[in-house]
Amino acid sequence: MTKTGQINDPGFNIITNKKGSKAYHLYVTYTDDGPRYDAVCVDAEQDEFEIDFEDGCASLNTVKLTYLMLRPEQLHAIADLVEEAEAHFEEWSESDMGRDFDAAEDAGETTRFRNKYKDVMDIRSEV
Repeated sequence: MTKTGQINDPGFNIITNKKGSKAYHLYVTYTDDGPRYDAVCVDAEQDEFEIDFEDGCASLNTVKLTYLMLRPEQLHAIADLVEEAEAHFEEWSESDMGRDFDAAEDAGETTRFRNKYKDVMDIRSEV
């Protein structure tokens, strides 16, 4: 029996919608709501799980798993990712894009912001 409790489970949990992601690497997607940070990580049993970062915290998505087994070095790596996301957000906030985002208060300005940065909007990329 596997962690998901299914006897015929093919084995390890794989995050299919983020296939090709490097484990414990930070990714950013710029959206109309600002940058969104995420990572794909692997637990001690080689199951992949997703992490989202917001307000200095990591949210571990374990929808398909009943538990995670994390070694101390994996917990440290997650803490490092939280710090990296916070540092990147601070840099972004001080950049032209961050200042333009803060200035876009109404629908027209949001449209101008989106058009100006259309080459990077809604594209997930490694930080």
